[in-house]
Order: sequence, then structure tokens, then C-alpha cells
Amino acid sequence: MEYLDQTAIDNNVNDLNLLDDYSDDDDSNDINYDDIHFNSPVKNKDNLYIAHLEEKIIIELDNLDVFEIIEDHGKYYVFFNLDLDNDDQEELIELLYNLDEVALDKCFEYSVDWFKRELTEDKIEQLYVPLYIDNYKNKNHILMKVEINPNIDIAKITSSNINIIEIKGLVFYKKTFLYHVYLDNVIEEETNITHTIENTVASEVELTHESTSESEQDTIVQEATSEATSEATQEYTKIETVRSEQDIIDSIQNQRRIVQEKFLKSKQQNKEAERIQKEAIESANKLEELESKFKQTN
Repeated sequence: MEYLDQTAIDNNVNDLNLLDDYSDDDDSNDINYDDIHFNSPVKNKDNLYIAHLEEKIIIELDNLDVFEIIEDHGKYYVFFNLDLDNDDQEELIELLYNLDEVALDKCFEYSVDWFKRELTEDKIEQLYVPLYIDNYKNKNHILMKVEINPNIDIAKITSSNINIIEIKGLVFYKKTFLYHVYLDNVIEEETNITHTIENTVASEVELTHESTSESEQDTIVQEATSEATSEATQEYTKIETVRSEQDIIDSIQNQRRIVQEKFLKSKQQNKEAERIQKEAIESANKLEELESKFKQTN
């Protein structure tokens, strides 16, 4: 996972080499959470209030499993599956946890301005919907819900491609509020692009009936994708209908506790690693002193 510079992305979001440059930047993965600020809530085109981030957070995600894609009120959403026991996803999980904390702190600080009344921390926590929900199919897995840019080809949303995610701000509904997380673009990996070019060149010398066959196959794939999306939507709807509001609240609180425990455990492990490293350096210095004295005696 990498954090990207908005200006650079605006200049050329499709340049894979540009994205690779950020992987070499030691500071590209740093976010100062104290510097995250929100503008005052304003109404958007959906007649909802949103408090935009003063500086948008844009992250590059790859190697994330797609749990399902659903349609809701004319918009499409993708659920990315995160494994709490996967060290490779630790940084993203830590980011989500910290952003949750920022949202709760800021809403408590500006509760009078934003909600027109002073709210307790407990009340704000009850109103807030975290950036992740419980994965009801896999233990120790959570799901991150992301709205899909309507210009994106859904078939490209895979674990092998690069997903450019933009966190726009906080959206306020009548009884809840949450982050607006937006899948702004999907970039195919360089290997996949090369493969696509090779296929395109090869297709230019194929017979007409073979090209027609490929077109029919594409139609079949699109129909299968549409059918699978419909089935996933129906299944998700059934599950959400069965679960009561209290069950959902309990599940959210439980997952928040699990993520917090993982985060604290990670910090403890980092401190322990730093301690061991310090002891190793001290031991190496002592060894060097002993070797130096030994050489002097000889």
C-alpha cells in the first residue's frame, strides 16, 4: 500500500512508472494524523452533508481480494477482503484504525458546529460506521466497502491490478456518519498491459470468424459477470435483512476491538524489535572493544 501525491496523479494517473517512483520514496508511506482536518459540512448533489478533507488522502492498493461487488440505488460498491492475520495488510489495517480514531475525535471536537448540539464520545461512537465491517464468511477477516467510479470497467477490479482509492471526507446521514471512500481509478499491472498488447497484435492477423468467436466469448463473460453480481447482491441483501440493528452494532464494536488489539500488538512487537536491535548493537560494540584489546596485547 502506498500513499500518492494528488498533484502528480492529476498530471498523469495512467503512468505506471510514475506510480513506481513513489515506492522508492521513504516518506511516501507517512501520514501525520494530527494534520488531518475537515472543512465544515456542506450539502452535496445527493442532498447529503459531507465534511470534505482539507487534503484528500489517496492510496494505491494491490493484492487485495475482491469479496463481492454490489449495486445499491444506482451506485456500485466493491467489498475488499482484509485478513487481520496477514502481515502484508497490516499497514492498511493500521491506516483504517487510525482514520476511525481521527473521525471520532474530530466529531467530538466539532459536535456543536456539525450536529448543532454537544454529543458525548459514546454517542458519537454509536453513530459512526467504521471503514470496515465484519466478514461473516471468514473469521479474523474484515471487509472495506468502496464506492466505484461509474467510468470504471468493473471487470478490471481484481487483486492483480492497482486500485487508486480516494478518501474524500465524512458523509452524514440521519442516524449515522461514515467516510466517503471512492475507487477513482484502476490501473492494470505492467505485465497485464504487455499481455494485452501481445494479444491485440496477434488478433490483427487472425481470421474473421476467429475474431467473431472472441467477441462472443467477451459477451458470455460480461453476462456471467452481471449474473454473478446480481447473485452476490441478493445474498448480501438477505444477510443484511436477517441481521438486526443490534447485531450489526455488536459486530461493528467487536471488529473495532479486534482491530485495536491487532494494532496494539503490532506496536508492542515493534518496540520489542527495537529493544533487541539496541541490545545487538551494544553487544557488537563490546565485541569490537574486546577484539581491539586482544590485538593490542599481541
